Amino acid sequence: MESGVRRYLRREERVRHRDYPEWGTGRVLETRESSVPGGACFVLVLFEDGQERLFFNDLNDSRCCYYAGLVRCLVSL
Repeated sequence: MESGVRRYLRREERVRHRDYPEWGTGRVLETRESSVPGGACFVLVLFEDGQERLFFNDLNDSRCCYYAGLVRCLVSL
């Protein structure tokens, strides 16, 4: 983490969006981090509505999906 990125979500985590309940629950498919210092960090999420959506995934960035309303789901085992 030399680039100062603080990732919010990790692969296979379950999420939902507080403002778009119609999307349903999502699953993190992959995370992407730029190889360029200071570059962006992204997360790709597949939602129950069949759409894949890409979000910023760096808690140090004001555009992070956490601040935009993407929250982890608690999954009971």
